[in-house]
Amino acid sequence: MDDVFNYGNFLNKVDWLLTWDQPVDIQGVDARILTWEQAITLSELKLRKRIKMAWDNPRENINWEQIARWIPAHKIMVYVLIGYWSTEKEDLMRVMKLKELGISPFVMPYDKHEEYQKCFARWVNMKAIFRNVPWDLYYKNKFSKTGIMNETQETEA
Repeated sequence: MDDVFNYGNFLNKVDWLLTWDQPVDIQGVDARILTWEQAITLSELKLRKRIKMAWDNPRENINWEQIARWIPAHKIMVYVLIGYWSTEKEDLMRVMKLKELGISPFVMPYDKHEEYQKCFARWVNMKAIFRNVPWDLYYKNKFSKTGIMNETQETEA
């Protein structure tokens, strides 16, 4: 991960950006070591896009609740690696926790050809589906003969 805090005096650089009053795109904030001072400073910037963080290992204890108090949750996007260190249950737990906090998850499958990982990534990354269709229903219908679209069309007829 490309950590923005590793490049010299971070606070001086942010002060410089604030004087220019231009929108910026912050990539690669390491949530594991984010401090209150850094988070407050980041939240003062005009953002072009969301601040990008990652949650690769479900066993890492990252305090997302605290981060969402420091930086408005709608300003954060978290890359979630699945299929490397994690089980399907851990994948679901991570994306649902982020969703509950108002943080936008973006799933990155380790093996893009594995059917579960491909399907889970599509479910999470297609925001209209993620907001409206529970995972168990999506997964079940994804592999049934009728599918979600056919069930919806039948009830409308």
